Amino acid sequence: ADCGRLAQVEQSEVISNLDKFIALPDGCFELARDMAGSHDDFLRLLPAATEGRHYTVNGKSARIAIDAGQYVTIELGEQRVRRIGPTMVLALTPVHYGFHGMTQNEIDNFLLRFDRYFQRGGG
Repeated sequence: ADCGRLAQVEQSEVISNLDKFIALPDGCFELARDMAGSHDDFLRLLPAATEGRHYTVNGKSARIAIDAGQYVTIELGEQRVRRIGPTMVLALTPVHYGFHGMTQNEIDNFLLRFDRYFQRGGG
């Protein structure tokens, strides 16, 4: 079963304020946050970020196989721009993750590795 939508937050328990994880009654966890980058950036980086795991892409959605019965779904929202000062413009994409059959520790470990591929540096 897929995770419920974030509209069900009032029926759920927030388990981490930092990333706004939502625990749903079916044992599924959800996470919604913004990613600095475009849809094209996400699709370009996804093969490396999956670290050899099987994945499928269907439009603005992806599904990553983790282990037997475990998988992550990712849905990209409408791409926006963030203006920083008069000259700097950054692409910004809302991202909705669904974690299926995974413990909080397994989710944390997945995100730690997955996020490294999407980090932006500057200086």
